[in-house]
Amino acid sequence: MDSGSDSDGTEDLPPAWDNVTDTIILYIFQYLPARNLLTAGQTCKLWNRLSYDEFLWRDLFYRDFNIKCNVGIMPGKKSWYSEYKRLDYHTPIVETEVLTQHTHQVLHVSFSHNGKYFATCSKDGYILVWKASYPAKVKHSHDMKSFSWKYTQYSQFNETDTLLLVSGVHFGTPQSTSGEIAVFSLKGFNLQCRVVNKPYDIFGTWYSEEHLLSGDLQWLAQLVSSSGLWLNKAYQDITSEHTPITVQLYRFYNVNASTIRSVMVANCVAPEPCSSSPPPSPQSRLPLPSHHSHMRGGSGWERGNPVSYRDLNRPVPLPHPLPVHHQMIVMSGPKLKTGRGGILTWKL
Repeated sequence: MDSGSDSDGTEDLPPAWDNVTDTIILYIFQYLPARNLLTAGQTCKLWNRLSYDEFLWRDLFYRDFNIKCNVGIMPGKKSWYSEYKRLDYHTPIVETEVLTQHTHQVLHVSFSHNGKYFATCSKDGYILVWKASYPAKVKHSHDMKSFSWKYTQYSQFNETDTLLLVSGVHFGTPQSTSGEIAVFSLKGFNLQCRVVNKPYDIFGTWYSEEHLLSGDLQWLAQLVSSSGLWLNKAYQDITSEHTPITVQLYRFYNVNASTIRSVMVANCVAPEPCSSSPPPSPQSRLPLPSHHSHMRGGSGWERGNPVSYRDLNRPVPLPHPLPVHHQMIVMSGPKLKTGRGGILTWKL
């Protein structure tokens, strides 16, 4: 034996893990819990690299969260490890308490923008506003059956969390589609207004801080109807909150039994103007339609808004898009346009 060798003769034997391929290590890693896998990745550079293998985390994602393999990664996401981390860290999985104040099925839950409150709608006819702290406590409640409501189905806080929109269904025959929207002030939970909403599945939505959208449906013939969108004031200027102050925004002609089923309002930024094009002069801007003048403070001009169909034939150049905010109404229905379902977007 060479004098420089150890007495046990193990000097020339290579380390065992250096001969193990990545495939074998990954095969072993797939049986480890996620936290043990990350701990094993701290052993050496090789294990650390393999512990972040995307295919390995994809398999763990499907296994640990019991998700079907035909479900792909969330649109816009590229890392299975990040998705596993998101679901593990940021998805509530621990039941802290059971809320039993409702006596029937809960149909909808909405949260305030500041995260301090949430509202629940139920088939028992009540609207409840809760404090979101632990333990959750009821801050406000109202029995909407006093307004001949069968149940409450939808709620939404306005942007400043000072008002709550509540949508419900009236008592009636099984074929009845009559509903109503009520607005409550979160300071004292006083009723501000009530608006008829027919059909009831147009839940309504906030248009601005003090205005909301509702809808109606009128049948003109078999499978032909018209849907209307109404702008309603949340605070009434008269003594009775039962008489709504409404202004009709749009009326749509529906064919093939299509109807508007859902409405959403969003603020969108118009594209930046091309640097080579000069900004339009005030004379080149088109006036708003007359039914919009009262909604824009009486101003006859509005930058960046598209013209109506009545203005398309006017011999006036179209305004260049400016970097301003547009308010958009997004509507969905079962048979819009194609007869198979669709979404329409309108700029205001």
